[in-house]
Amino acid sequence: PLVVGDGQGVAKDGQGAASNANVTTAIQQTPPQDPNDDSPVKLSVVEQLPEFPGGMTELMKWLTKNLKYPPMAQRQKIQGKVVVSFIINRDGSIASPRLEVSVDPYLDKEAMRVVRMMPNWTPGMEHDKPCRTMFAIPIVFQL
Repeated sequence: PLVVGDGQGVAKDGQGAASNANVTTAIQQTPPQDPNDDSPVKLSVVEQLPEFPGGMTELMKWLTKNLKYPPMAQRQKIQGKVVVSFIINRDGSIASPRLEVSVDPYLDKEAMRVVRMMPNWTPGMEHDKPCRTMFAIPIVFQL
């Protein structure tokens, strides 16, 4: 996960964060399952995962550069891991960002702000064709 914050309102370097980043969720959207249905959930992993321009290391650098620890959350010593999911469309654009794990309104809002301004990705591929893919990234805010 990306760790943001050094107690001064500046994002940490993030060099070590890229090597163990837990950014592995990439699934095609499936309709919601009936909670009473005991059959297995149907999820499929795409043949080729979507990729941020330059790869995961560049994603970590980009997030580190663009995330700002909210001053109010800093003053209140609020920390935690926000998980944001989003769809990477066939053209690589980001759509439907959604909070999967909420920590605090200040941290949630900042994580969503940054995901919304992400550049286009290289889309996921299935049967040699670009496909819409769901992706989730954890962002750790730590003082």
